[in-house]
Amino acid sequence: MDSEFLAELRARFLEDAGAPDARRTSIFDKIVGRLTEDPDEADLWETGPSQGRTMSEIGRQWDMYVIETLDSIEKRAQMKDTDGNPRVSHVYRTGALKRSTDLNDYLGRHRVRVLYNAMGQAVEIILKAPDGSVMTEYNRNSFDPNSDQAPAAALSAKYDTARRATVKAKQNPDQKQVYNTRGAVEGLLEQG
Repeated sequence: MDSEFLAELRARFLEDAGAPDARRTSIFDKIVGRLTEDPDEADLWETGPSQGRTMSEIGRQWDMYVIETLDSIEKRAQMKDTDGNPRVSHVYRTGALKRSTDLNDYLGRHRVRVLYNAMGQAVEIILKAPDGSVMTEYNRNSFDPNSDQAPAAALSAKYDTARRATVKAKQNPDQKQVYNTRGAVEGLLEQG
């Protein structure tokens, strides 16, 4: 998102709405700040095809796999590797929701990463070989390719759409993607 568009948004949603109060300005700045961040691994994954949810037996297998994986990681949360570093680390989004969880083995080698969506639900589990290469990536579609997207709250869905659009625009800043990004960001701000 270019500075001209950000200035236009600020004028439209803060200044034209009357006297901007500190709370509204703070929320606006946090949303715009997050939307303009460089994408990380989780953002890039989320811009891929929809990762849906279902209550099928196969879909429940994914849910159980996530629970068992997170339990296994949690058992190691207080452990340290041979260098004295924690074996489990978490990266958080703004708002205290997890973005990812990493597990290292006893030698400090990165072995597992769990990625979370904007609602804090685990959406992908990546297993790594001792040399650091990706061995396997599991997500709901690995268990149930016909899963459906669970309905999300309107504001959360609009935020996710806006973030995916800004990530795609950073990857491919063509005119169509910039137009889509502007529409998604405006839709999010109009919702709030």
